[in-house]
Amino acid sequence: MRIVSFAGAIGVTMSAALCSGCLTFGVIQRSAGRTDRDARITEVRQSATLGHDLFLRLGVQSHKHPETRMVVLRVPFDEIGRLPFNKKGEPQPSPGAVRLEVDELLFQPPGVGYWVPDGEIPTGSTPVQAEYVEFGWDSLETRLAALPSGIHVLIVLDIDSYREQLAGPVLRNGAVPAGAHVVLARRVEVNEPETSHLWSFNEARKKNRAWLLLTPLTVAGDIATCPFQLLYALIMLGD
Repeated sequence: MRIVSFAGAIGVTMSAALCSGCLTFGVIQRSAGRTDRDARITEVRQSATLGHDLFLRLGVQSHKHPETRMVVLRVPFDEIGRLPFNKKGEPQPSPGAVRLEVDELLFQPPGVGYWVPDGEIPTGSTPVQAEYVEFGWDSLETRLAALPSGIHVLIVLDIDSYREQLAGPVLRNGAVPAGAHVVLARRVEVNEPETSHLWSFNEARKKNRAWLLLTPLTVAGDIATCPFQLLYALIMLGD
C-alpha cells in the first residue's frame, strides 16, 4: 500500500513539475519539504510589545485543515520593513528563522520575524490595539501618513471585504476577512513609517532527501522534454 502511495505521489509531483517547466526543480522542492500551499491569516487575536519586539497571536486557516489554529509570531522592531525576498524573488526568511509545527501543520520560516515555539506571548508585554483601515474613503496611505510614532498593527480591508460590509459589518474583534491583510508599521519621529505586509504563511511538508535519488531521471526528463517546456513557456507568455 505504501509503495502504491509513494508511486502515486511521484507521478503527481513529476506531472506538476513538468507543467511548471522543470521536473528537477519540483523534486528538489519536494525533498526540501516546500509546498505551494498557504495558510491565510484569519484573525489577530492579540498583539503586544515587550522590549524591542512585537508579538502577534494570529489565527491561521489551512486548505487541508480549515479549522483555525493559533500561532505566535515575534517581530523585532528593526525587522519591520525588511524585504522578505532576495533579488531573484525567492523567499528570504529572517536570519536564524526556523520552521514551526503546530497541530499537525508545518509552516516554513515566516517572511518577517520568528515563530514562538511555545505559542505564548510573554507576560508583562504591553498590548497594541489592532486598527481597521477601510477600503476607499480611508486609504492605507492616508492612515500611514497620520500614524504617530510607535508600533502599529493595521487590518486592511480590500474591495471584497468592503462589499461584505454592505450586507453586514465586519466584526471589529481582530477578524481578518478573506482578501484583507495585516500591516505592521513602525514610525520613528517624523520619518516615513516602515511597513511589513502579512497575508498568509507558507505551509511545509516533512523533508525527505530520498526524493533527490530521482534527480538523474528528472535531469534526463528535462533534457528530453526541453522543447515542450519551451513551447509551454511561450504559450504562457503569449497569454
